[in-house]
Parts: sequence; C-alpha cells; structure tokens
Amino acid sequence: INPSGKINENGAPFQGQMRFDCRLNIVEALKEKGLFKGETDNPMVIPVCSRSGDIIEPRLIPQWWVKCDKMAKDALDAVESGELKIIPSEHIAKWKKWHSEIRDWCISRQLWWGHRIPAYQVVIDGVKPDDKDLEKWVVARTEKEALEIAQKRFPQKAKKITLEQDPDVLDTWFSSGLFPFSTLGWPDNTEDMKNFFPTTLLETGHDILTFWVSRMVMMSQHLTGQLPFKEVYLHSMVRDKYGRKMSKSLGNVVDPLEVVDGCTLEDLYEKLVSGNLPPQEIEKAKEGQRLDFPQGIPACGTDALRFGLLAYTTQGQDINLDICRIVAYRNFCNKLWNATHLMRFSFEDLSTPLDYDTTNPKFLKSLAENGSFIDKWILSKLRKTIIEVNKGFEEYSFGAAAHSIYTFFIEILCPVYLELIKPVVKSEGNSNAKDIVRKILYTTFDIGFKLLHPMMPFVTEELWHRLPGMQNSKLSIMVQQFPTPAHIPESWDDPQSEDIISLVDQIVHEIRSQKTAYNITSTKPNIFIVAKSDDLANKAKLGAQYISTLASTSTVSVISKTEDAPAGCGVSIINKDLECHVVLAGLLDVEKELEKLKKQQSEKQTAIEKLEQSMQLPGYLSKAPPQKVDQDNERLANFKTELAVINQTIAGLQKIAA
Repeated sequence: INPSGKINENGAPFQGQMRFDCRLNIVEALKEKGLFKGETDNPMVIPVCSRSGDIIEPRLIPQWWVKCDKMAKDALDAVESGELKIIPSEHIAKWKKWHSEIRDWCISRQLWWGHRIPAYQVVIDGVKPDDKDLEKWVVARTEKEALEIAQKRFPQKAKKITLEQDPDVLDTWFSSGLFPFSTLGWPDNTEDMKNFFPTTLLETGHDILTFWVSRMVMMSQHLTGQLPFKEVYLHSMVRDKYGRKMSKSLGNVVDPLEVVDGCTLEDLYEKLVSGNLPPQEIEKAKEGQRLDFPQGIPACGTDALRFGLLAYTTQGQDINLDICRIVAYRNFCNKLWNATHLMRFSFEDLSTPLDYDTTNPKFLKSLAENGSFIDKWILSKLRKTIIEVNKGFEEYSFGAAAHSIYTFFIEILCPVYLELIKPVVKSEGNSNAKDIVRKILYTTFDIGFKLLHPMMPFVTEELWHRLPGMQNSKLSIMVQQFPTPAHIPESWDDPQSEDIISLVDQIVHEIRSQKTAYNITSTKPNIFIVAKSDDLANKAKLGAQYISTLASTSTVSVISKTEDAPAGCGVSIINKDLECHVVLAGLLDVEKELEKLKKQQSEKQTAIEKLEQSMQLPGYLSKAPPQKVDQDNERLANFKTELAVINQTIAGLQKIAA
C-alpha cells in the first residue's frame, strides 16, 4: 500500500486500486478462479483516527532510530547510585524495568508540525537513490554543513550533488528530551548554560516518567555529560471523588477556574452542549453532573483549591477530588480572617509602637521564660508545627505539611488558645500578663502565616499586613525569613503543658457531648472529675479553670476515687482511671426528655429500615449509578451513628430516672 492508500507495484494486477476497493475485488477474483472457500467473521479492534475518522492502516516504511542501550545503562546507574533521586521511591521499580529492558527508539513521525529530522539524502545527477542506501544519507546541523560532508564523501561528483531533507519530523519526546539544555543555548557554553544547567528539581506526572523524564536524563548525560537535575518529584493524578478518571462523557471533568470562580449547574450543562460530545453522550454527562454538582460548583478561590490539592497529596496515591473538601478549605480561609480580626482587638488599647521581632532569638526565648502555663503550651505546639511543616516540605510530603498547619490553626490556636486568653485580654489589671499574651499572639500569627504562605499565598499576604504594626509595611511576606526549627529555641518544648492540655481536651469533649445529648448546651452545669491516680488528679486540677472556660461550665471539681460524685449525674468514662460527671439535677425534665428521644429513636429506626429495604431491591447494585450507591451507604452509616447516640442518651437518662 502506498502513502495515498492505493495498491503499489507489488500488488499487481490490483495496482492503483484504493485499499477497500481492492479487498472486494480480491474476493471476486478468488471466486472467478474457484478458489473462494467462504467468509467468517473475525473479531478485531479496528484503529480509527480520532481527528479525521479514517481507518488507520499499518505500513512498514523506513524510519530513523536511536540506539539506547548505553544511554539507558547510564540512566539506570544514576538512580541506583543515588545520584538521581526519584520521589516517591515506589516509581524506582518502573524506572529500573524500563531501562533494563530498553529497545531502540523510533524517532520518525509523519506529521506536518515538529522539528524536522536533520537528515539529508544525497542526490547525484538528479537520480534519487533508494531510501535504504545509508551511504547516501548525511546527518548535520545545517544544510550547508550536510553539503560539505556529502562533497567530501563523493569528491568526484561534488559539483553534481544536491540534497533533499527527510520530510519526517522528530518524535515529540525527542524534542522534549532536549529541553533542559537546548533552551539555554546549547551546544554553545552560554552564560545561561553556566548559570542554569543542570538544575535541581523536576516536578511532573508519573504517567510520563519513561516518555519524558527518561529521555531528558539519557540525552543530557549523552550530550552534556551531566544529569539535567538531581531530583524528580512525581505528582499525583487528579481523579473525581469516586476515583474515576476525569472524562467529558462522564461529566466529571472539573475545570480549576470553575472551582476558583464558581459555576452554576446550567453553565456546566452549557459547556457540555458547546463541546464536541455526541448527543447520546451529552445526556449521560448531564446526569453525572447533576449527581455530582446538584447546586453547581461554589466559588472557592485560588488559595482553597491550592491548599486542597496539597492536603490531598499522599505520595504514590492519586487524588480523588471532592469539591466539598475544597469548600471546607474556603471556610478555613474565612476562619483565618475572623481569627485575625479577633486577635487585633487585643492590641486596640496599645498606644506605643510594636517592637516585636519574631526572627530575634532573644525575643523568642523570652516568650517561654515569661509566659504562663497556657502560653508555654501554645509555644510548644507551634514549635512542633514548625518541625512538621519543614519536614513535610523537605520530604515532599505536602499532605503532611498542610495537615500540620491546618491542625494548628483549626484545632489548637483558634478554638483553644484564643478562648483561654480572653479573660487576660479583657482584664483591666495585670498589664504584664497582657503584654506577654500580646507578644505570643503576634508571634503565633506571624509565624503561622509564614508557614502557611507557600500553600495559601494570597490570604496570608493580606492577613499578614493586617497584623498590628504591619499595616503600612511595603514588604511582602514572600521575602520574609521562613520559620525553621533552627530559629526556634528548644526552651519552647514543654511536654508537661502538652500532657495537661491534652487531658483538658478529652474532658471538654466529653462534657460538650453530654451537654448536646441532654439538650443543655445553653446552661452551665457543675462538673465533677473523678481521678483514680494522683498524677491525673494533679493534671486535672491544673487544667480545671481551662475546662470550665472551654466547656462553659459553672464549677469544675476534682475528686479522688474514694469520694463520691453527687447523684443525678450523666457519666462519661474517659479511661479506666478517669470519669467525668455532669450534674443534671434541676437542669432538665427527665421524663419529657425521654419522651422526645424515644420519638427520635423511632423515626431514625424507620428511616434505617426504609433505606435498607431500597438498597436490597433486586438490581439495585447493577442499575444504580456508583454515586447513588456511595451516597446511600453514607446516609445509612450516618443514620446508624445517630441512632447509637440516641440509644446511649436514653440509657443514661433512664439511669437518672431510676
């Protein structure tokens, strides 16, 4: 078959016929000669061009190749020796397999666009040689250089030589493989080559490890004698929340701009219709969008999307992107904004200029020396956060770094420390304690924003300039010293305060749970903590005032195992040596509360039974979309959890009534 799809001279007497016509004519010729035995279906995959719709016909034609065995060995040796580091390390096995089983690389492509192969065919006296005559091929950087080589090879016919450049272009990965140095002026030793080659880190997707990364390494080593980079970080693939690859036909493709700016369900539909999907695929995609984004995609902003992708990142695993989680990180941005606003109230009555230097070792050391018990706790937690974030960045564990700084703001600084220092901030006296709190507040927000800045650059830039004393600063947070463990004094480490506040947190959690269960969230009950060891008793006593503040209680009393808590209490067993008793007497009508809870119990049990019945119908798993199955399973699990809490609360009230 020739390039036009016609039968060539080797197919006489069918020469000149189009390929499909020829197939029919061959059958007729066989029938005429009595050689036709019959037809049988032959199951096969017919390759069709995605652009033109033409059926692709395999043809053997001469191609240019690169011999890779030596280059592949050098690339393999670089990884095995540790000179080149691949992260995550689980991809090293793929690297080793590819390079140890390397084959010659075909670099010819019959395309219109690309870098044309610098191979020239020598034509003498206008006679075009056979393509397989390698002596008549010259490879050179320019046509002028190629002509000089050809004339030296055929000196007797030098003046009769003309050149024809091969019309093929280079494989895209060949051109891309030159990228690290060809963009810097190579083969000349330019200033850019001296300054920027080799580089340090390549970040790319694991799906092109062998296509692109391998070629860059092999070609850089072969042509420059150096590795193009020292480390390769392979990021995760982003899939939908069910783990499916994003596909237009499924309607689950998420455009980052739609997450940043928001998009209605109608706009999502419109994008499908204006695309190139067949009509039957559009309806299927619309159904997928309706299930995944019933209210459209809310505007989340750049920082929330960026942080969300980082928080999802676990080395070696794909990202199953759920927009609801990105919305949660948008709410995190709002939380930071509100916390900064609240923090600034602590400085409203301050008339003197601030001289807080959070990069000064003496200033940082003085905070732990002069701070209260709770101040030492927040500094200890901040120091651990600095260590964890730096470790996450150094090891490319971005999910761990994101989780650490998120936890610091959401679970430590905002709900605990900001609440516990309110009495100090609002007090009229003790200016020294208030001054220490201000310094620690400023330090935690300043360092916290700097840690968060690489992950949320826009909101941290804005809020950092809203810190007291920074409103008129023309400096950017981007150029500030990044907090590292080396800059933080070891005296910030305080395991004792962390142990006590950890115990406080457990007790507060149990008190809040009981207040919610018994519907007394607006009241301040008396609390009795029964500690069965002296160590726990001492810790509980030190944390009693913090328990009262965080759990909103009237009093907190710590008693030993030999003493009895008053009757009429709701009891939570925190561990074998610690109990929390919430005094309920006089705070609620037990009979009325039991009646309400039993009604809720009945309604929840009915909801569970109905959902289970629908999920057990014949064909449910085979007919229901995966999204529906997941949603039903999640609803069922939530119903059962809620029922268990109701049952537990009823049992507690029945004990009190008895």
